[in-house]
Amino acid sequence: MSRFVPLLVLALAACRTERVAPPRAEFLVAAGDSSFWVRSQNGQFRIRGAPLQLARLRGRFHEIYVADDDRSHYEAVIVGQRVFRRDLHTGDSVAIFEDTTAASIERWYRDEHPNDPRVSAEEDVSEHPIVEATAEIGLLDAFGPYQSYEYHSDGVIQGGAEWHVTRRGVLDLEKGDQATIAALFGDTAAKRIVAEGRRRFSLALDSVLASPDARARAAADAIADFEFDPSSFAIVRDGRIPAVQFFAPGHGARAGGMMISLPPIPADSTAAWWTEVRGTLSVAPFDSSLDRWERPGLSVVARYDATGDRAILALVDSAGLEWPVARISAPAYSLLWLDTPALDAATRRALTRAFDEAALYSEQSRTAFLSPRTRAAPLAAASPSPRTPRL
Repeated sequence: MSRFVPLLVLALAACRTERVAPPRAEFLVAAGDSSFWVRSQNGQFRIRGAPLQLARLRGRFHEIYVADDDRSHYEAVIVGQRVFRRDLHTGDSVAIFEDTTAASIERWYRDEHPNDPRVSAEEDVSEHPIVEATAEIGLLDAFGPYQSYEYHSDGVIQGGAEWHVTRRGVLDLEKGDQATIAALFGDTAAKRIVAEGRRRFSLALDSVLASPDARARAAADAIADFEFDPSSFAIVRDGRIPAVQFFAPGHGARAGGMMISLPPIPADSTAAWWTEVRGTLSVAPFDSSLDRWERPGLSVVARYDATGDRAILALVDSAGLEWPVARISAPAYSLLWLDTPALDAATRRALTRAFDEAALYSEQSRTAFLSPRTRAAPLAAASPSPRTPRL
């Protein structure tokens, strides 16, 4: 009879564990191409997921999204894109990035073809337009008030010029303009970072030229068409430290549309804006299979599956008891606690309305993530996505 006692003890222990209510908590997780809103209260979980990119600026939540700027005429396909910041409290949207290339091409075209009227997105365009010019903006990682992005443009004029452009940049979400390295980290740090970027660019070119690899030899033919551009960069992180990663754009027929990614350069982690960001980042994991966010008495972990495409989100208390919460897209980028301090009623209504509205988003209405947190290869070209003429 005694041999069954350990099994009985384990069974009773398991039952007690199952009856333990999960700790109270509320937080937002940015993961993959979505945001997940988790609330643990009265022993129950409430989870919402939506294709939203959210930013908290001066205590207020905003949605960051991309929308088409269609300037097409019957004989000219001209589609740029704009990035907007929408205040979830008021619903007001403000453009924080506009593709000036599309507007310039349209002005030129209207001067050359004054009798070709603009058409709506629902109207047909010519099967063989005189001009085809399209642009895409992909939202990459966001850290506090700074949003990295990738811009890609393709264009061709019938019987004339053709161009392809790919570059990266950082938007100041509060000011609504381009952020510079000096604005991010100060003038002294900016000079050091740019100088190091130029050095790494030279090393990258030397490495390509010296490589015996067949692909490298092919790239060497176009190496002179790449240039170091201190404004073509993104903010990334090395653990919990910010870093600047430069992307040298290519130009001309051979290198247009491609860029060389350079190794990230560590930056100043004491910058005031990064101090606020650090609290939303995962603490250094023991291995790459999980991310963890901690506060006194409670942790949130994201455990990735073998493919790295999905993760199980779970709450863990101070005793090590764990409660699975949801399966989310991967990777998990950041976590923002919403109960320290607790959300006020107006902010809760604004978030609820945003998640409700996001359920209605479509390709035709809005693109919340056009090209979510893409990563460039060492020598990479973004794929064009031109508007397809309708017959």
